[in-house]
Amino acid sequence: MASMIASSDSSDDYSQFLTLPAEIVRHIMSYFTYEEVSELRLVCKTFDQICQEVLNQGYHKVDRFHSQYQKELKARLPRRESERRNHPLSRHCDILAAIETRLSLLGMTFMKYVDMNLCCFIPGKVLDEITQLIEYIKKTPNPPRAHELLQELRDISSMAMEYFDEKIVPILRKKMTNSEFIIKSPCPGASTGMALGSSNAVARRQDVVRVQAQLKASVNNQLMFKKEFLEHRRQLMEQKKKYCELEKKLQRREQLISELNGKVQEQDRKMNEMNRKFIEYDHKFEDLTAEISKLSQVTTVKQETTLSRKRKTEDEEIAEDQTMSSRKRKPKVKKMKHCSN
Repeated sequence: MASMIASSDSSDDYSQFLTLPAEIVRHIMSYFTYEEVSELRLVCKTFDQICQEVLNQGYHKVDRFHSQYQKELKARLPRRESERRNHPLSRHCDILAAIETRLSLLGMTFMKYVDMNLCCFIPGKVLDEITQLIEYIKKTPNPPRAHELLQELRDISSMAMEYFDEKIVPILRKKMTNSEFIIKSPCPGASTGMALGSSNAVARRQDVVRVQAQLKASVNNQLMFKKEFLEHRRQLMEQKKKYCELEKKLQRREQLISELNGKVQEQDRKMNEMNRKFIEYDHKFEDLTAEISKLSQVTTVKQETTLSRKRKTEDEEIAEDQTMSSRKRKPKVKKMKHCSN
């Protein structure tokens, strides 16, 4: 019973919500993300109609937001292409150019059927991703490169376009040939042949629009690739300059090393010459010490011989003096004896 009361209360709230004006409902849905709005299409037909309008307006809103920010950036960039490459905002412009390519591809895929009131812009998650990317590059002074930052956007947009072309476009083409579409056409009294002719004309016009959008996307891709090529070329030239400078430094270092090696060899030669001279001086010193020792021995021998000779002479002189003194004393004794006699 309680569940029945609760369900009745919720159904009453839902019915009251549906009685609100469409402007208020759109304003309430503006607080949701576009992905949530695309999921709310499953609630009922009224929600489906309102969410389709919100999603279609969201695509145009994101496109205007992107073009406005791109104009602001281009106004801040210099006019010369050579100066734009080294500008801090050049990477922002590359990212916006890639986003513009994605928007053109999405418009080429979805918007022709949106203009014919056959469907709405279905991938709300793509709109959320583009809005987040633009807000991110507005706040970031040095964002990463476009191919790194836009990986998620490329993946989800490619999946959305592939699914739309494979699953939904055949159903929409069947609707284009359906009687309901013929009744909604501007010529309600025309025959089926006229309707088929008009549908063929519309298909041709759509093909022309598709080719034009593809051409525009290819031109944008070529410009982006050209910018990347010029950037890589500039980096390559800088690397070559650095390589040449390093080669010059290496040559100077090698020349300095060769000069130092020459000086070291000269020093080694001088050291070897000094060692040779030291060895010669050692030999000479040894010879001189030997000669000095010999001379010292000879001098000592000579000194000893001279000393021995002196001693002998002194002894001889002493002996002579003694003999002379003894000779002088003998006559006195004789005289004394003679006197005594």
